[in-house]
Amino acid sequence: MVAKAFDMIVIGAGPGGYVAAIRGAQLGLTVAVVEREHLGGICLNWGCIPTKALLRSAEVFHLMHRAKEFGLKADGIGYDLGAVVQRSRGVAKQLSGGVGHLLKKNKVTVVMGTATLAGDRIETKGIREVFGAHAARLAVSSTKSMHGHLMGATGAVEFIASILALQRGVLPPTAHLRVPDPECDLDYVPNVARSGVALEAVMSNSFAFGGSNAVLVARRA
Repeated sequence: MVAKAFDMIVIGAGPGGYVAAIRGAQLGLTVAVVEREHLGGICLNWGCIPTKALLRSAEVFHLMHRAKEFGLKADGIGYDLGAVVQRSRGVAKQLSGGVGHLLKKNKVTVVMGTATLAGDRIETKGIREVFGAHAARLAVSSTKSMHGHLMGATGAVEFIASILALQRGVLPPTAHLRVPDPECDLDYVPNVARSGVALEAVMSNSFAFGGSNAVLVARRA
């Protein structure tokens, strides 16, 4: 990914986020919006809109039973729950695509992933507090830059990567790192793996929903 500077970055493409991003672009700003799952947020994809689609199906089903009141006939009335749910998901998908079209039309860059304002800074500060002056000699890789944000027990993937680095002497890179935050001043192994490294120990940090703040350490026997 080519590094690019933006005047405005919006975290989350829900009803407030994508509207703010579009308005910023209309005012002449270069804007990006970061969304980890589906454009449109919870309401459009999982809450209000799918629920209303389900209710509409229920309403039509109810009206079919009242067909005689309208001078109509309807025999063998039934329902397919899977098809009802599939329709609601289709409605949500169509509207989510509409949000994507609006963002593209207004030249808003969409980045699918996660973002925080302070996460990397806090982790960097934590490493410096624990290791002191030695922190400057550590190599810190973020494999998340390649496989995305893992959740729960799948955070073990990062520890597996750490063990492989220990065994093979190869440090995985932090991909797409072009312009680091000024407060993030450690060696993050930017963009290219580093081989031929004699490692004695490794530490894997999995924070937030990537492992509920778990730290695992391994060293050579």
